[in-house]
Formats: sequence, structure tokens, C-alpha cells
Amino acid sequence: MAENTEKKQNGKKDRRVGIHYINNNDSRSTTFSKRKRGLFKKANEIETLTGCEVIVIIASPKGHVFTYASQTLAPVLSNPAFTELVTANLTKGSVQMQAGNINTGDNKEENKT
Repeated sequence: MAENTEKKQNGKKDRRVGIHYINNNDSRSTTFSKRKRGLFKKANEIETLTGCEVIVIIASPKGHVFTYASQTLAPVLSNPAFTELVTANLTKGSVQMQAGNINTGDNKEENKT
């Protein structure tokens, strides 16, 4: 388990939280939601700033799959072969994906599939 570290920034101490598993279910769920949202935001930013193509797949511990894709990669997520591959490889088939439930660069909200 990582320890807290202190970092000086403009004369003030900034505490950084160590990265470790969160045992409290409510805290873990909140952290998952916030970090997922942040990751999708970063994916959109790198796509916008550099013009690259981006695809992000996150599988929650509860078996939900969340996706983000730039517009040109969005069809990959709705491909039945992709859905089968993800379903077969994540949590032994307990992950449920539905084709068409994707998040593209045009739609900024996350979609649960």
C-alpha cells in the first residue's frame, strides 16, 4: 500500500492520496464513477487536441461495460463480434453488452452497455 506524500506547491503543502483498493462500497462506487467520467473526458480531450482516434472500454466490478469512442471508431463497438469478444473475456460471461449502446465523440455522456 502506498503512503501519503507531501508536495510543496506555491508554498502550500498538497497531500496526495496513495493508490490502494477502497474497501468501503459507497466510496469505491463514487470513486469509480468520478474517475470513469474523468477518463472519458481525457479521451475526448486528446481526440480534440490531436485529431487521433480513441476507444476506451471500462468494465466495472459489477459487470457493466462502459465505452467511449471517437466517431470513426464507434462502429467497432456496435459490431456483434466485438460484443461477443468482450462478453466472453470479461468476468467469465457475466458482463452484459448491448450493441448500439456506445458513447461517441458526438455524444459527451457516458453510456452503460
